[in-house]
Amino acid sequence: RFYAKRRAFMEAVASAETEAQALVYAEQLATRFPPADKFIVMFRARGAFEARRRSLDSACAEQFGGSTYTEFLQLVAQADDRKADFVSRTSLYEEATRRLPLVTAAALTGQHADALKLGNAHFDKGEFDLAETQFRRGLAVPGFAEDQVTLDWIRKVEETRNSVRAAQERAKSLSDLVAQTSQAYKAKKWSDVMRLADQALAIDPQCADALLYRERALKKRINESLVAADSALARGERDVALQHARQTLLFDPESAVTKAMRVDVQEWICAQLVEAAQDAKRRSDWET
Repeated sequence: RFYAKRRAFMEAVASAETEAQALVYAEQLATRFPPADKFIVMFRARGAFEARRRSLDSACAEQFGGSTYTEFLQLVAQADDRKADFVSRTSLYEEATRRLPLVTAAALTGQHADALKLGNAHFDKGEFDLAETQFRRGLAVPGFAEDQVTLDWIRKVEETRNSVRAAQERAKSLSDLVAQTSQAYKAKKWSDVMRLADQALAIDPQCADALLYRERALKKRINESLVAADSALARGERDVALQHARQTLLFDPESAVTKAMRVDVQEWICAQLVEAAQDAKRRSDWET
């Protein structure tokens, strides 16, 4: 009678449409038959396993669990094999229960590693916002909120992104200044050319365009002052001529252009002063 009833329950379990129904039948068995019955022991082990299995994020485990999850599924398949004896299935369900934490840990570790991998890929491509998103996804994985490697990557992304943006802003500012310098040069505004070129050189001391425009503008200013000095001298305005000549030495005293022509300008100034003194001597203007 015992085995006949157990067989009837087993057939009900086998035909159950859901795991929940099957577990209900198993509990009915547990209340009607000896607790040590092998089928009841197996089904209780299965029930304990299924209850804990609900806490497993199957989608995460399937995507990131790797070989640990694959081996776990193989173990469960062996436990679910109704052709196996009850004692073996009991051991398999108990082993599957013990492995559940390992599967969860492997899935979380895999998810975190995947986030770091994608973050690194975006970082290498210079996609810093996407990289930060992935690294922060890694921090959001349970158990990795304080992961130092991930935190270091986020800090590196922020520093690199700020550095790149600053460089881009400097490059844009430099480009704008060079364009303004070119416009000022075309307009023959030599002082503006030098001022704008100096601003550009403050950003990039090796900016070839800024250096070239500045040198050309300085030569133009010097040349115009020298021409003005010659014109004033031709009009008999020696003092005005001397003023223009002296001015050429003050535009940029330390530049190579100024240093190259300083001696000639100084000699010209000295010659004009000597000639002025001789004129004053002829007029008996001894004070002058």
